[in-house]
Amino acid sequence: MVSGQLAGLTAASDLSSYQYCNVKMASATTVDMCGANERGIGVLLNKPESGEAADVALYGIVMMVVDGNAGAITAGTSYLHSDAAGKGVATTTDTHVLCGLALAGSSAAGDIIPVLLITSPLAG
Repeated sequence: MVSGQLAGLTAASDLSSYQYCNVKMASATTVDMCGANERGIGVLLNKPESGEAADVALYGIVMMVVDGNAGAITAGTSYLHSDAAGKGVATTTDTHVLCGLALAGSSAAGDIIPVLLITSPLAG
């Protein structure tokens, strides 16, 4: 996988259960789990506890935890946004903040699939 990473970030809370989930900035140097449709900065690559170094992919292709049970995810056509637990879920709503484009399909909760990271609203 290819991804750009930002050094010097730490976990604002215990993120040890959120590897491959969406994260957001909590302060200038800390990250926390993304909530439902929040604007994230990328995907957490490791399992840091509070205060430990957080490896965050900012762009590129990364693995992401998704919930295909919330709506089928189709490779190459499903845009994803964050749910309340930082997982990627499919969306077609033009006001949702995107976190990626699915590069594999899923119809189950907790699947880990490759995703092209995107951080923007779905439309204008």
